[in-house]
Amino acid sequence: MITAISHYGVKVKDMERSVSFYCNVLGFEESFKLYNDDGSVRIVYLHIGRHHFIELFPDGQEEYRYIPTAVGMNHLCYEVDDAYATVEQIKANGGTLEKEIETGRSGCLQFWIADPDNNRIELMQLLPDSLQAKALQAIQTKYSQ
Repeated sequence: MITAISHYGVKVKDMERSVSFYCNVLGFEESFKLYNDDGSVRIVYLHIGRHHFIELFPDGQEEYRYIPTAVGMNHLCYEVDDAYATVEQIKANGGTLEKEIETGRSGCLQFWIADPDNNRIELMQLLPDSLQAKALQAIQTKYSQ
């Protein structure tokens, strides 16, 4: 039985640049590295919160280009506790926004950035009356019984 999302893996072109972005701009922390038999880095594990990982894989070659009509991954979304403070933190640490804060159709505050390899990242603050917050409340009630 699936119980949670464990991690998300991203192929990156420049590991140092990507680790810097995720750690210094977004606030992730490096957890550990896995190595190949020859000693080269195979995966860098970063974490955010108590149990959420992102894996960074080195040696990406081709530039990623988002195609809105393509089948496959569309974006990754991270939850934030304060959208406005997070935007200020991102900008203060050298990041830029792809799309400014707005209230989405579900009632959450959301904004968009891209990582150094142009992977689309949504950041979302759940507001109390948002559809996600209401659904999570119902889910928590279901599993607490």
